[in-house]
Amino acid sequence: MNTSTKANTPIKLKRLVLSSVLYLIWASIGAVVAIVLNLPAQFGGSSGLPVVQDFLYGKGTSLGPPLLWYMVPQALLTWLAWNQRNRRSTWGVIALAVFGAATFIGALGEPITYELLNPVTFNPLLAVIQAGLIIIPFVMMVFAIQEWRRRRSETKQKENPTSPALRI
Repeated sequence: MNTSTKANTPIKLKRLVLSSVLYLIWASIGAVVAIVLNLPAQFGGSSGLPVVQDFLYGKGTSLGPPLLWYMVPQALLTWLAWNQRNRRSTWGVIALAVFGAATFIGALGEPITYELLNPVTFNPLLAVIQAGLIIIPFVMMVFAIQEWRRRRSETKQKENPTSPALRI
């Protein structure tokens, strides 16, 4: 992609990609902290694997999703969404909206979220990490929906440019 194309990238797409990259970085930090503190994922029950293995290919940790089944596909979908040259990039945008919703629900479902809300078990570091693991995916989902709607309206305008209902 040349620099003129990057300069013309829609702001909603830029926000989506940045939020997805930020989430991947944030989740990586959370996973490292969870591995050091031995905090396996507990949403839906424990897998019984050690935390490192759970992070690599299991259910993830209490502070982040699994690497192989979630973070790598999200990185690929982010790249796909950023690649504006074909229609498949729209599927990347839609999939990022689904990933954002699933991650938001998953972070809310983790028992550690409610442990951190208790004044007795409150840990500022873990609370900040978990807050990011809840807020960033929600924002990513919102940006993905906005980008998808922008692409749909552009497609409709190209298909029917004289329709008065599509004019703003």
